[in-house]
Amino acid sequence: MGSVVREARPDQIVFIGRGVARYLGNRLQDLGIPFTVLPQPNARLRAEKHLETFRRYDDLVNG
Repeated sequence: MGSVVREARPDQIVFIGRGVARYLGNRLQDLGIPFTVLPQPNARLRAEKHLETFRRYDDLVNG
């Protein structure tokens, strides 16, 4: 995984789901690539938290 990600030279990676972040986050930290962790869209969250999460998705994608 490291060589593929390093060659892609991403500005940032977004993990959708905390489990994915737990699994891959340490590897990316070792590469020095910044990342953001967001809950899955089907996560059991309050409506306000879902709205906050969707706004964060929008901010990340649309700048």
